[in-house]
Amino acid sequence: MIDGMEGLSLRIANDEDREFLFQAIQWDYFDRWFQPTETFVIAVEDEEVGVIGLENRHGEVYVTRIEIHPDWQNRGIGTLVLRNVVQRAREEERQQENRLLMRARPT
Repeated sequence: MIDGMEGLSLRIANDEDREFLFQAIQWDYFDRWFQPTETFVIAVEDEEVGVIGLENRHGEVYVTRIEIHPDWQNRGIGTLVLRNVVQRAREEERQQENRLLMRARPT
């Protein structure tokens, strides 16, 4: 669930999403790009409306691509998804800092 729009969600892509993703993205190099662990389907009320690629490099989150189906563009979906990604990355960073602080405390 993503804050800001009821029914908006992200889920990890799987092999069953290949056809939707191929149609949504329409790239010649789709098979080289598609990484299920880094590809998320954007859905509204169980309808696939887009895709976002996220990559974790050395503890930093990178958006490798974001695509929203033309029928769903200009509704703020991409903005909400990106805000959610940033919020989650910040929360993860805070949790990581807290874990490091706890390890650094003398016992």
